[in-house]
Amino acid sequence: MADRITRDTLLKDLDISIRLHNCLFNEKKHYWGRDDPATVGDFMGMADHELMRIPNFGRKSLAEWKKIVWAVDNPDAPPLDEVSAEYKALRDMRAVINQIAASHRALATHYNKLSDIISPLD
Repeated sequence: MADRITRDTLLKDLDISIRLHNCLFNEKKHYWGRDDPATVGDFMGMADHELMRIPNFGRKSLAEWKKIVWAVDNPDAPPLDEVSAEYKALRDMRAVINQIAASHRALATHYNKLSDIISPLD
């Protein structure tokens, strides 16, 4: 992708798949009746379901488009792939912490049961 993507960035200047480029370009040309170069801003306001109605625009194109929107909305943030990887790592860490906490609760329960058994013997 381009170094810095803005709403004014032309689709032809982006490093995107041919399918995504053609879908967006054809949408603008044929359905909007405009022949000027297509920009990122032309499609920024479209909801996911509107994009999915564009012929040949599928889930992969939507995922690719969301990366572009992320780059425009978060110019100083890392690429969406890196953010997603970090989010997944945090989710995995949370799962491990939950497992440890569950083990701790189980151990505490066993300890309390043992204490109840041992206390009368003291």
